[in-house]
Amino acid sequence: MIRKRHVLTVAVVGVLAGCQGSPPPQVEYPGTAVRSVIPDMSVHEAMTFGDIPLCIVDAQTPSATIESVEAPAGSTLKISAFSVSDQMNGFGNDRVTLEAAGFDPARQELTRHCDDQPGWLVIEGSRSSEESASADELIVRYSSEGRGTESVLNIPYAIVLCAPEESEIDNC
Repeated sequence: MIRKRHVLTVAVVGVLAGCQGSPPPQVEYPGTAVRSVIPDMSVHEAMTFGDIPLCIVDAQTPSATIESVEAPAGSTLKISAFSVSDQMNGFGNDRVTLEAAGFDPARQELTRHCDDQPGWLVIEGSRSSEESASADELIVRYSSEGRGTESVLNIPYAIVLCAPEESEIDNC
């Protein structure tokens, strides 16, 4: 049920967006909720995750720039690099850096649309303390070319990097 307050907010946002040109592209995560638990991770050991699909909803929008990928406030997971790829070529997750896996951290432009094949977000994460590291979701900040308007997408992709001494515990 939509309340009047929500309808008014949508109308005001729509009017403001119309005054400033087209709204930024709506980037979508077309996947399902994921929980990736990696055992026996050393401190600062890189783990690259490459199975995170992303796409642009509006077919009229040529591209979106991924500005940042972060773990939520209070999370102990450190995300040190990210890249966008058009093809994954079977890459999933591996204990290597983003660059060692063949991805360019300077590539941050998403050009794939939801009515076609998605693009792929690839991130490099690690734990920075003696404790296991985790994040319940990933926060992606993105903008459209030349508009400067930043939008946020929360991805239900949970990551747990287990400390060696905690690897025998279920889900760390």
